[in-house]
Amino acid sequence: MRSMLLTTLAFSAALAFLAGCATAEPEMESPADITVAELETKMRHAMDPDGRYAKAKTFIQRQIVLTERFLDDPEEQVAEVKFERPDNFRLTTLEDNVPVTGLIVNGKNGWVVDYSGKKITELTPEQLDQLKVLSGTSNPDNSLTRALRDIRLTLCRVGEQGYYKVTGLSQNGGNPVEIYIDKNDFLIRRIKAVFQIGSRSLRYDSTIQRYSLYEGVMIPAETTVVQNGLKQTTRVVYYKLDAVIPASDFRPPVL
Repeated sequence: MRSMLLTTLAFSAALAFLAGCATAEPEMESPADITVAELETKMRHAMDPDGRYAKAKTFIQRQIVLTERFLDDPEEQVAEVKFERPDNFRLTTLEDNVPVTGLIVNGKNGWVVDYSGKKITELTPEQLDQLKVLSGTSNPDNSLTRALRDIRLTLCRVGEQGYYKVTGLSQNGGNPVEIYIDKNDFLIRRIKAVFQIGSRSLRYDSTIQRYSLYEGVMIPAETTVVQNGLKQTTRVVYYKLDAVIPASDFRPPVL
């Protein structure tokens, strides 16, 4: 599940964020000058200026994922994300074009697939909720209010850089989430969260280093993620709206 959560930001995004706020510089917060609803509108326009993502029914995205290893070269994988509205989602990690792990969400049900071990495990409601937090805050639909509750919006300054900082709790799990949105271009630059995986607490810190325009949509093209000290970098290499995706891709495979 650790690798799955790290690469879920391909959905944004996933899944996904910022050089400035990742430093140890102190944060200076002050009252926000816009509402959460106004911020959501500006974020949607920044990522989807022509409304192409809003009109699309599906997309496919592929990215290179590098995971640091102690005293060894980084592990390299390919992560492929397939999405179909309203809530069908599939993430597959591959090594040498061979599937290694998979994450499938079909409506209110989800599964983790271990291809090498020929094992399928159903996601708990808590795990599904955590995935919705990441996808719901970092894809071009940018629904902060659907993904989070008890939202607090402030202005945040780190050094010379200004952000809108959104702080809230995941809808069901009650885990804290912090999102930093660039005050000038309204693009997400960083997401910090704490997730509970069984009895283990997982600290998640994702920084978007660079955005690029794919099919008229601003996509997090290069992302750095740190989870409990493990660093992973991703780079988008393919993005296609309204791709044809078989319905079977959103069902557990036969192993």
